[in-house]
Amino acid sequence: MSFSSRQLLLRVVAALMVACATGFTAEPAVADKIDKLDGAGVIEFFGTIHLQEGNHPIIDLGDAHGLHEANEVAIFRAEDMHFRPLGSCRIEESFATHSVPEVPAGIELRDGDRVVYVKTLSQMGTGGAFRESFLRQQLIKTAERNSYSTFRQQDEADSLQNYVSRQPRWVRDRKHFAGRMRSPSVTVQAADDMRPVLSQVQLLQHYQSLGVSIDRNIGPNWLTVMNALKPTPDVVFGEPRMTNATTKEASAKTSAATQPPEPIDVIERRAERMRREAENILFTRSAEERNLAVIVLAALYVEKPGNERQWIVDQVRVSQFPSLAVNDQFIEDLLKILKRVRTNEQG
Repeated sequence: MSFSSRQLLLRVVAALMVACATGFTAEPAVADKIDKLDGAGVIEFFGTIHLQEGNHPIIDLGDAHGLHEANEVAIFRAEDMHFRPLGSCRIEESFATHSVPEVPAGIELRDGDRVVYVKTLSQMGTGGAFRESFLRQQLIKTAERNSYSTFRQQDEADSLQNYVSRQPRWVRDRKHFAGRMRSPSVTVQAADDMRPVLSQVQLLQHYQSLGVSIDRNIGPNWLTVMNALKPTPDVVFGEPRMTNATTKEASAKTSAATQPPEPIDVIERRAERMRREAENILFTRSAEERNLAVIVLAALYVEKPGNERQWIVDQVRVSQFPSLAVNDQFIEDLLKILKRVRTNEQG
């Protein structure tokens, strides 16, 4: 074996060792690179809607998961390989391992709808303090604890232990996104499936911080889930967790944030025009794919990037439709919508 061959073999072996250490997946490495070490400690909670007798919905998350009365949760529905936001619900009653949502008018919940909410490590407290607080709450709610026989006390113990055992490591890691907790009905894969849509929520939060109107462009449901998934107190999200590392630098160079905001009527007319063009040009796409096109183009007007095509690709890549970032036809269609809207505005 020649020296160059031995060198190549050593490099391959080293690469395999790194792959073994990371579980043969690039995702953790990307997340670690992008996720800020700012100690925000955001925890994502995943649960499911269950319809009881009479179609009364309950959520399989409760006091043992830090979910209490008056907390707000986001609701999503899985549709054709993506998620549609239904809005948010306020918790009316919370029990040990489940809660009862106060469903707003216009929302019809179904069995299996996904529930997501976020809290920070500072809100949850240390493992010991959280457990003591929970036990004190349950002394008051003893009569309610076994209201639903389908929820076992073992779930309560498991949920508490999950947080108690993970909290010290989450604090030490000082990550922006500390980790996640799931109800028994949510598998690891089911939680993983929601990563793209939660990345899109983060993208919308970033757009809102730039002054882009979520409600005017893609409707109130996205606005309510986006607001429900903002930790309290507010933490700075910045760029989406899975975004390309160069996006922030490129955006900073090309942003025209110093320019005065446009009149509301101009923004509203443009949003309406974009929606019409998206419906005409993207008529074969799903409603959520069209929503993505509209909000990305609305943000482009604010960011004013130098390379518009590449900027659009970067935004789509961190949406819930990342495969569309390499779909040339979709990108061309967005540029076509942009051209038509600009032509219309120029008269």
